[in-house]
Amino acid sequence: MAGIRDRIVQRVRELEDLPPAGGAFLEIQRLIGDHRSDAAALARIVEKDVYLTAKLLKMVNSVFFSGRYGEIGSVQQAIVRLGFDQIGKFCLAMQVQRMFPPASPLIDGPAFWHHSLAVAMVTRTISEKSGTEGFDPNIAYVAGLLHDVGSLILDRHFNPVYKKIRETAAAYSENVFRIEQKLLDIDHGEIGGIMLEKWNFPESIVQAVSGHHCPDRAGNDWLPLTQLVHLSDFACSVMGAGEPGDTLPQGFSLGAWNDLKIDSGQIQTIVGQVEEEIEKIKILLNVIR
Repeated sequence: MAGIRDRIVQRVRELEDLPPAGGAFLEIQRLIGDHRSDAAALARIVEKDVYLTAKLLKMVNSVFFSGRYGEIGSVQQAIVRLGFDQIGKFCLAMQVQRMFPPASPLIDGPAFWHHSLAVAMVTRTISEKSGTEGFDPNIAYVAGLLHDVGSLILDRHFNPVYKKIRETAAAYSENVFRIEQKLLDIDHGEIGGIMLEKWNFPESIVQAVSGHHCPDRAGNDWLPLTQLVHLSDFACSVMGAGEPGDTLPQGFSLGAWNDLKIDSGQIQTIVGQVEEEIEKIKILLNVIR
């Protein structure tokens, strides 16, 4: 008889295919990672999605931007005025919210996406400043943005047991991911990785999401990025932007700290640098609900 871990893995692999919003997400993710891309290419992808186009134009014509830019009437105009990189990140954030809506009160949606955006931005910024070679800042951003999607899968498809996990973690003052491991023999990182692998996300993102709580289990090729997401997740947790519903900072890998050669002062500076941008995106995502 299969153990609980095997049953969960099988059920996750049998879940529905990539949501319609996911196709555009993957296209946008590939595009912003290609330095040859331009505003017209990004506009063509966004304009194929009526929902995304409407939300983007509502956002850029909000009070937050209208005083500086005047009315913006097209996706390409928005990209030219606000910048390819910024619009690309807004679109990724909007699409991932569509792909993974929280299913129950167990997860505070705004707090969840605040944490996810914070980790994405810190991961990207550290990747740009780290002395370790081979980081793609755009891949780093997506890995950070998606690192906790396994929690949303547990919430939606395994809600009774996930409720028990949350209650047990609170009762014993323990990290949620450790209770997941004890009760399920698998954690939300691994579950998210299985889902993203099923949806043909890049292997680097799959491995970083899967191992973000336990980076030492990542293969050598993916270890630096996995450590990077792990470190960013920890930094956000201890500085007030942790996983909602998990009051304790996760366990920390000294190997990640040593391998990435980043000191605590640098982390504090980086988190401070991205706080304003995080708040801006939170405001904009609230505007377009």
